[in-house]
Amino acid sequence: MKAGMVQKIQDYPWCSMAEYLEGNNFLVDEEEKELILDRFNSDDEFRKFHDIEDQREYLELREELEEKKENRAIEIIEAHFIEKGIHDKRQLKDKEELISRLLKQSKLSYRKIAQITETSLNTVYLVSKNLKG
Repeated sequence: MKAGMVQKIQDYPWCSMAEYLEGNNFLVDEEEKELILDRFNSDDEFRKFHDIEDQREYLELREELEEKKENRAIEIIEAHFIEKGIHDKRQLKDKEELISRLLKQSKLSYRKIAQITETSLNTVYLVSKNLKG
């Protein structure tokens, strides 16, 4: 899906998901299939499980990883602004809470967090230090 070859994971010809849902036995052993499907209450639950966005890092290009981290940071910032009722970044008074959240959840470098939050690298470092002890 990331490469844009298919819209849905089950449409990829070498994906075993279709076998689990359609009953074909080409890629997956029948006993193994039963073991997996027994973990779900329904086919719909199995589908939903596969639709969950995975935030883990795999063997992706460095640029893709950085883009993924930056997109995650944008999601974190948007959620923070919604929670705080902020509509314009100029309304953000306490950047330390946002920096703390980005440090915990985004996997971005200190330098990138400083750039995104328009603060100094030293500020990010100090917030990080406060988190650790």
